[in-house]
Amino acid sequence: MTPASRAGGDDGTVAVVPAPLVVPRPVRRARWSATAAYAAQGFGFAVMLTNVPTYERYLGIGPDVITLVILGVCVCAGTGSALSGWFAARFGSARVVTGGLLVAAAGILAVGLSAGAGLLATFFLAFAVYGVALGSVDASTSMQGIDVQRAYGRSLIASFFAANAAGGVVGSLSVSGAAGLGIALP
Repeated sequence: MTPASRAGGDDGTVAVVPAPLVVPRPVRRARWSATAAYAAQGFGFAVMLTNVPTYERYLGIGPDVITLVILGVCVCAGTGSALSGWFAARFGSARVVTGGLLVAAAGILAVGLSAGAGLLATFFLAFAVYGVALGSVDASTSMQGIDVQRAYGRSLIASFFAANAAGGVVGSLSVSGAAGLGIALP
């Protein structure tokens, strides 16, 4: 029996809270949505990181500048995580996930276009936007994952992280495939 499946009273008794035998359709749909969000997050993150050598080549920058850009993404992601709690309290975490994924996709597109055009300032700004969205999606997908896990009555978080890793593998393979086919970054 897991700690999550126990409910106890003040008298020391422990009551078992069983997982539902049949999971309602809306809860199953929520699980698929959360899994897809985790996978999309992993995909985007892998695309961004596996293109680092391409950014350096297109923009004529070195590893020191890229290191600062990635540090900036981490700081922006922290900001995005904090903001997502505020937004989730007002609009719900599902809307924050959706909005965050859309902003992340726009940031990824802007990074690719700005690097391809040699626009260094735009590249930095696009990476900052991506960083805020990254943190927002990280926090809000966790909120969604916990809600879905609670509705299922059993641990699911490992499957969500597996979807994130699988998305990362697919993202990395996509960048590798594009490079192998000679498809330019923009």
